[in-house]
Amino acid sequence: NASNYGDSNSRKIVKANIHAFNKLVYLGDADLNKIKKENNIKKIHHIDIAEDSFLFFYRNVTFTIYGE
Repeated sequence: NASNYGDSNSRKIVKANIHAFNKLVYLGDADLNKIKKENNIKKIHHIDIAEDSFLFFYRNVTFTIYGE
């Protein structure tokens, strides 16, 4: 689930994930338009991407969105 780690005044930091199983099933909440709307983000400064995987069967991608 997307999580907002910023304050409500100006700077916002939101994390979202995608989980992939055998490159066949993808689950997650990393829809950028939905994240912007739900967290009232007007301007995105940058996005960091971190990936974890296990033997090509499981992959987790975490997006950290920085904006205001």
